[in-house]
Amino acid sequence: MRIIVRPLNLKRINMKKIILIGCALFSFLILSAESVTAQTGIGVRGLLGFGKDQYGGAEVSLQKLNKWEMDLGWNSNDIWKFTYLRHQRLITLGEKLGAIYAGVGGNIGYSSAAENTIGGVNVDIGAFVLIRKIQVGVDWRPEIALWGNQDDEKDITYNFALALRYVLGGN
Repeated sequence: MRIIVRPLNLKRINMKKIILIGCALFSFLILSAESVTAQTGIGVRGLLGFGKDQYGGAEVSLQKLNKWEMDLGWNSNDIWKFTYLRHQRLITLGEKLGAIYAGVGGNIGYSSAAENTIGGVNVDIGAFVLIRKIQVGVDWRPEIALWGNQDDEKDITYNFALALRYVLGGN
């Protein structure tokens, strides 16, 4: 019996499917390790672009308050992207009112315009307030491109975002 090993033909594989399957698997591993319970917000994050190094878009967002955040979204540069960040609370705004936080993480995505995968490192500085079970947040997130950047001169992009999430569990 012979076993024939053929090289993987990446041209025939749809990169969007690979990225989405990878993101789903990654999310499952994270969520199984840290259950989604009280103090977990799920909602949307809207990206606001104002300058040449910024862009607009929208993301579905899941955030374990003051611990981690996962976002899957699209931006105006025709890029689908999954982002994961670890957060550290810097200042607490009252017992159950909100917080100011900072974090770092990474992203992976697919650029339809360039037809390639992209990846980078993110820094995140933000704040949120809790109004009963609604979390209203704002953050600023510089991103450093590590690979797949379309524009060699623009390795750093910035986005400012407003987030609205529903907090699951007790508050």
